[in-house]
Amino acid sequence: MTFVRVKLKLQSLQPGEELCVRLRAGEALVNVPRALRQEGHQILAQSEEGDGIHRLEIRKKA
Repeated sequence: MTFVRVKLKLQSLQPGEELCVRLRAGEALVNVPRALRQEGHQILAQSEEGDGIHRLEIRKKA
């Protein structure tokens, strides 16, 4: 899932709501969390599910 797709999904949420996304290891795993922090969103947790898939829990900025 790319940052653009994550950002579109966040736009449909109310401030403070949470979103969980799955990312593949690599460029997306580096760029998506960094871009979200730059926009003021909070990364609540990041964990590896296996097979190069990572789970990212996000709270939309208030």
